[in-house]
Amino acid sequence: MSEKLSLAAKAGLVYLLLVIGGILPIADGDSMKTAAKCTLLTGFVFMLVRGALRRQALQPILLFVVAGGALMSMGLYRAVDMSFAIEKIDGAILCTAALVIVVHAAFEDHGARRVQAMFLGFALLVLGLTLAYKAHFGFFDRQTRFFLNGPIVYGWLMGLCALLALHLWNTERATRWLCLFPVFVAAMAWTESKGAAIAWAAASSFYVVAALRRSLWTTLATGTLIVIAYACWQHELIELFQDSRYAAVARLIAGELTDVDDSSVGIRAALAQRAFEQFLDQPLFGIGLARFSFDGLVYPHNQHLEIFTELGLFAGMAHALFVLAALLRASKFNRAVIVFVAVASSFSGDASYLRFLYGACLLAFLPRGNKSPTRSVSPAPRASTTKAFT
Repeated sequence: MSEKLSLAAKAGLVYLLLVIGGILPIADGDSMKTAAKCTLLTGFVFMLVRGALRRQALQPILLFVVAGGALMSMGLYRAVDMSFAIEKIDGAILCTAALVIVVHAAFEDHGARRVQAMFLGFALLVLGLTLAYKAHFGFFDRQTRFFLNGPIVYGWLMGLCALLALHLWNTERATRWLCLFPVFVAAMAWTESKGAAIAWAAASSFYVVAALRRSLWTTLATGTLIVIAYACWQHELIELFQDSRYAAVARLIAGELTDVDDSSVGIRAALAQRAFEQFLDQPLFGIGLARFSFDGLVYPHNQHLEIFTELGLFAGMAHALFVLAALLRASKFNRAVIVFVAVASSFSGDASYLRFLYGACLLAFLPRGNKSPTRSVSPAPRASTTKAFT
C-alpha cells in the first residue's frame, strides 16, 4: 500500500509541476499560486533529503541548472519586470530540474510504465474535476479556466496524455489505453488550442511513422491516403470547423486565410516580425529578459524566438543545440514528446513554459537504468527504463 501511495504522490507531483510551472514561492498578486509553489517546493526538498537521485543522474541536471541558469540570468541586468523575469527562470530552469528529478526517481523506484499509467490516472481524475468545474461556470466558454489551467497549458497536457495513451497501447496492446486515447484527444480539442492540435498531429504522425519504420509500404500508403483525403475534402473540413478556432488552421493549410484570421494567425505573424526586429537591434545578448512588448502583449507566442530576442544569439544557439542533441539521444517516444512540445512552443506560451520542452530534453541525457547500487530495490521486475519518458 505504501508503494502505491508513493507512486501516486510522485505521479501527482509531476503533473502539478507541469501545471504550476515553478517551485519558487513567487507569484505576483496570486496568493493561491504562491501557496501551491510552496507545497511543491516542500515535496521536492523532501525527495532530495531522502536521496531520491543517483549521482550519475544528478550530474547532467546540475550542468543544466548551472549553464541554463547562467544564460538566462544574464538577461536580468536589462529586465524591467523583475518578477516576470524570475518567473521565466523558475519555470524554464528550476521547475525543469525538479520535474526531471521526480520523474527519474519515480522510474527508478516503480518502473516507467507504472509511473506512466499512474500519471494518466491522475490526469483522468483532473479531467473529471475540470468537466464538473466547466459545466458549472461555462462549458464551452474558453475564457473560463479549465479548472487548474487556462486553455493553452491544459491543451498541452491533454495532448501529451493522448500521445502517452497511444504509446502505452502500442507497447502493451491493452484495451484500456485504446479507450483512453480518444478521451484525451477530445479533451485537447475541447480547449480549442490550435497550437496543441497542430503539435499533437505532428508528434503522433512522427510516432506512428517511427513505429512502422520496418513497414515502409504501410507508412507510404498511410501517408498517401491522408494527403489524398485532405485534398478531396479540405473545403468540407473548413466548413465543419467554421464556427470554431480550428477553422483558421484548415484555411491556413488550404491557403484561404481571411480577415477573421487576423486575431490568431495575423497577430502571431506580427509578433514574430516584431521579435525578429528586436533581435536584430541587439543580436548578441538580446534586449533583456521579459522586455519584449508589442501592442499590449509581453511575449511573442513563440518560445524559440523569445529566447533569441530576449537573451541573444549565444543563448538562442545553446537552446537550439540542446534540443537537437536531445532528439539524437532520445528514445522513440521521448522524441515524439520533444516534437510535440517543440512545435507547441512555436505557437503559444512564454519562456516559463519551456519546462515542457526542457524536461523532455533533459531526460534524454540521464542514465537509462532502473537500479541503483546505493538504494534498496524491489524484487519485482521493472517494466521499462528512463528513456521512455513521462
